[in-house]
Amino acid sequence: MQRSVPTSIVSYTVHPDDHAAFGIWINRLLNVVVAAPGYVSAAVHRPDVSHEDQWITIYRFTDRPALDAWLDSDVRMELLSDAEDLIVGDEHVQIVAGERSGAAVRIVSSYCLAPGADSEHIMAHAVLDRSLATFPGFVSSEILPPVEGIQRDTVLMLTFDSDEHVRNWIDSPERATFLDALDPIIEGDLTTNVVGSFGGWFPSEHSDPVKRWKQVVIVLMALVPLSLVVAGLEDSLWPGLARVPAILVADVITIVALTYLLMPPLTARASRWLSS
Repeated sequence: MQRSVPTSIVSYTVHPDDHAAFGIWINRLLNVVVAAPGYVSAAVHRPDVSHEDQWITIYRFTDRPALDAWLDSDVRMELLSDAEDLIVGDEHVQIVAGERSGAAVRIVSSYCLAPGADSEHIMAHAVLDRSLATFPGFVSSEILPPVEGIQRDTVLMLTFDSDEHVRNWIDSPERATFLDALDPIIEGDLTTNVVGSFGGWFPSEHSDPVKRWKQVVIVLMALVPLSLVVAGLEDSLWPGLARVPAILVADVITIVALTYLLMPPLTARASRWLSS
């Protein structure tokens, strides 16, 4: 399998009381990234049992320079400054060269292997594979070596069948043993994120990215009538509501309805057209 799609996994730890505000901020971010040159797709994984208080954003771009340009762009930096009071510490960025993945729960770890440590690295992963072979819920393991011009770090992807089994692995002595073996042979820090499939509103089974104009059509089909309904509800239920609270209420209702109620059936019904 050729790995040629630069994918960035960006995680944010959010203050416990600020998730609603952060959800609105991340929606602003997604509205901006679609205009970035080379953009292919983006998805957000909200906090769950596998990564409590942590939001994960996954970007896919046509090439590494386009991805780097977005990550370093002034518009993204300005948006990050708007969210600095909502986030604990700094964002964590991983870059993977890969293809579209199926639905599963994954632990994605990236690290820079020290020069001359290839043999120790192979031995450490041999021990890891033996531990994983009998671990409940384990599905697969894949090492993604650096790809020139796209992925600088070595990336380890472990796939499990459920959040519960991922949590059990993270807390296991077998994983602690592997990290102890890895520590002397890497340079810098090891970055780890737990993510679901690299999907979003659009089905992941398509071999090629959905054309952006088709994404716009599908989103508008859901967004326009939904916006009218939400506006009508606000007028009837909360007449005279101040502008900022009105925008907040409308955004929350719209995001939730689009993500969980409208986009899944719409994209399923239009899957043949989207993939053509």
